[in-house]
Amino acid sequence: MIDWENKSVLEFAAGGDPVEKMENEARKAVLDAVDNGWQGPPFDPIELATIRGISVRPNASLADARVFWSNHDYQIEYNPHRPQGRVNFSIAHEIAHTFFPDCAEEVRNRGREKWEEPNWQLEILCNIGAAELTMPVGSFPEEKNDYMSIEKLMHFRRDFNVSTEAILIRLVKLASSRVACFSATRFQKADHTLEYRINYQVESSLWSKCTNFRTVGNFRSKVLDECVAIGATSKGSETWEADGLELHIEAVALPPLPGTHNLRVAGFIRPATENPDIGTVEYRQGNAADFTVGENVAIMHIVNDKARFWGPKGFARDLRSKYPNAYNEYATWKINYPEKTTLGSIHMVGVQSDNRYIVSLVSQKGYGRSSSPRIQYWALDKALLRAGHRLRDAGVQIVQMPKIGTGQAGGNWRVIEGLIRERLVSTGIKVRVVEFPP
Repeated sequence: MIDWENKSVLEFAAGGDPVEKMENEARKAVLDAVDNGWQGPPFDPIELATIRGISVRPNASLADARVFWSNHDYQIEYNPHRPQGRVNFSIAHEIAHTFFPDCAEEVRNRGREKWEEPNWQLEILCNIGAAELTMPVGSFPEEKNDYMSIEKLMHFRRDFNVSTEAILIRLVKLASSRVACFSATRFQKADHTLEYRINYQVESSLWSKCTNFRTVGNFRSKVLDECVAIGATSKGSETWEADGLELHIEAVALPPLPGTHNLRVAGFIRPATENPDIGTVEYRQGNAADFTVGENVAIMHIVNDKARFWGPKGFARDLRSKYPNAYNEYATWKINYPEKTTLGSIHMVGVQSDNRYIVSLVSQKGYGRSSSPRIQYWALDKALLRAGHRLRDAGVQIVQMPKIGTGQAGGNWRVIEGLIRERLVSTGIKVRVVEFPP
């Protein structure tokens, strides 16, 4: 477990978990940008910087990239002669630096010659942020639960022109099994034996604390030792903690952090008896307003933050017709508790026996004609997270829905599906998207 001591990191985390804080800040930046027209994949980090009011320009004299404060805003400079994947990651890395409250106090260089030991913590956090920014929600292909080997992930990394860390973190966030990814630094002792120090780990929603792999201090690993050069992969099973669970490890060697000489190793781990499956959304034909199973199921849809009632058209009209009591309860909630019905809120009401519900996600800003999509992705993300907790507490196992957010809200289904997979499917809830037959 990391003993966080970097001053910037401690101020940034404000007493919380720095990794979790960075993930949240990067996710917020992504969804704000998507709300403002950022599209992909591929997602262009220069366009993201522009949306955030950050100027970006090439500078071939730099080893990699840097960010600094000038003329009342942030400026990012990057070396345009690096491979495109590295350029994208470096720019995203510098954007992540701007999340820190003290970023404007000094120039942040990625690739400087001198490296102060505490700064590796700051750089590692910015790598985590860059991973989220270069491969945000909605950018990972649905793989029908295929087994994801480290070699397959490296092919995806090449195809999407993103970093290894970005693809590993996205895999873990979509996983519907117990899996975690890690980054570790390699150290060679005087007797030429190798030891490793965990830099960070990101865990799937189903990762159990009983399988925690975080080691205290340095540790040894024969599996990681086999990553002998940059790009070399290895896999095998071993335990990293005394009396710990046997883990299956798949790893790849990465370049040292800029300004350092120690090789890094990243990869994913899982209990040796499990596979790291990616959760998928099931597609069916029919009417999503009709319950397809008899118990422990919910129908989910999107509503706007202004209207007091479900709309008179489309899917909302079907729900009004089929479940008038649920419609009336929603209207009562909206009228009597306006402070609880803002964007990001949810309303969940039982409609039939056998644990069946209608869940309304307040994720659309207003209604009627608009020059821009009315969906608010940050609100949908927040509402799905809340709904997931409520549904699991209620014992709901299946959620069905139409392609929410793609009608009057004007949303991008790829982004919406990505949010659904991370907030619902990865936590063990089955999601069925039901579309009318052609």
